Amino acid sequence: LIRPKLAVVPLFSWYKGSFIPSRTWYHDQESTFDGACRWPPSIGNPDDPRNSNADGIADFFLELNERRLKGGPESRAGLQVVTFSHFLPRLELYGGWNALQKVMGCWELDQQLRSIGASFHVFGHSHIFVDRTIEGVRYLQHCLGYPGSGWQPNEPKELCCID
Repeated sequence: LIRPKLAVVPLFSWYKGSFIPSRTWYHDQESTFDGACRWPPSIGNPDDPRNSNADGIADFFLELNERRLKGGPESRAGLQVVTFSHFLPRLELYGGWNALQKVMGCWELDQQLRSIGASFHVFGHSHIFVDRTIEGVRYLQHCLGYPGSGWQPNEPKELCCID
């Protein structure tokens, strides 16, 4: 709780192959995505610890969230709930290259943020500007740019105003 009427809730996240259920295979770019990561056998692929596509990785982070999200929206009555994550909670928020769809997000994130009554969700990862409201939740990704990326720096965007 940051202010009397505002709760900011960070959500742990990782991408999951089921984000694109209609495609069971990975593009070359997706299969080696985040290959510098090394995962313990208990959550990753025991035969390939650098394979970041194992569903157990996302499940591990989702479970960390579940422990913190107990109580549901009624425990946050009267609060504006803002959640944030690195990865995308919905496929329709991604407008980039199809060959990277499977490494963009996780549907269960959306279920979690809605379970606690979030009205705003801020996310990143795809480096694509998004400001869209879907079923009562405003989703925002506002890339600020960084030196050497070719992106133009942008001014911060006001998310909400709490009296």
